[in-house]
Amino acid sequence: MLEKVVPIVGAWYEDIEQCALFEIIAIDDSNVITAQYYDGEITEIEKEAFIALPLKQIDQPEDWGAPFELEGTDRFESDFFLVTMTVFQYPLATNKMI
Repeated sequence: MLEKVVPIVGAWYEDIEQCALFEIIAIDDSNVITAQYYDGEITEIEKEAFIALPLKQIDQPEDWGAPFELEGTDRFESDFFLVTMTVFQYPLATNKMI
């Protein structure tokens, strides 16, 4: 028997009955869960319906970007993490002759 799983944003799940993989991408204030299936389809699920599904939490698939035709060279760290830039307080030195 499968245990009931709690939806977690960023976690991947397998629907045992439909043999479908999906990731939770958002949960709003009214407990509506937005999920993106492995094939790229996005759907919304009520929390009560989610808990009733025969699911198991899984690790992120190695080839999760395949439906989007991303290759390893197309995936940059900045695509997945917030990258901040440092702003310098000093102007760049110039090579003016005095």
